[in-house]
Amino acid sequence: MATIQWGLSSLVPEDAPAAWGARAILQNGFVDLIPDRQGMGFSDDLAKHSLAVWLGTQGLAWLGRIAKQMRGDESKLYEHDDEGFHIRANTNASHGYVYIAAWVDGLTVPEEF
Repeated sequence: MATIQWGLSSLVPEDAPAAWGARAILQNGFVDLIPDRQGMGFSDDLAKHSLAVWLGTQGLAWLGRIAKQMRGDESKLYEHDDEGFHIRANTNASHGYVYIAAWVDGLTVPEEF
């Protein structure tokens, strides 16, 4: 079970082996991640590594693209699912923050990871 302190923690399934969450700043269509307002929880090292790789190569790129659509006064949930990896983002009508959660399902990871 992976628990996260920041972001949309309530959306992470209880059986997720790794999850990452953040409260970031949304400004002019860009998301600024703050180092001390994000974190990862994990119960499996391989799942943690695969989620970190996916975030760095695909998940955060998706977040950057949809940030241009986000408005600080809305409560729309943005969702992206990619073969066992998931990311969600929502401003919660906060007028400046974006809350994020990402997780990986319990899946088989290739040995090269």
